[in-house]
Amino acid sequence: MSQNKWVECVKKFPPKNKKFLFSYDYGIGIGAWGQCFSVINGNSERTHEAYILVLNPHLMVGNQEEPFKWDENKMLDMEVKWMDLPNE
Repeated sequence: MSQNKWVECVKKFPPKNKKFLFSYDYGIGIGAWGQCFSVINGNSERTHEAYILVLNPHLMVGNQEEPFKWDENKMLDMEVKWMDLPNE
């Protein structure tokens, strides 16, 4: 069932099995649940899973802040809203 309205994370979190649109004070982007990596002793290692959110793809090159890697608490703190992608 496709959803066509914004849902507040405080009411329901985005799906962890497919991509979605997200919105917060600074814009609208695309997100998905995924594996996060950290550099530990010079090696890239899997550390945790979180929502991976891309707001401005053209700013990602060389910018360590993109994409965002937010857990459920950060999604609540940032008052994120989400909706299913069209035609999914």
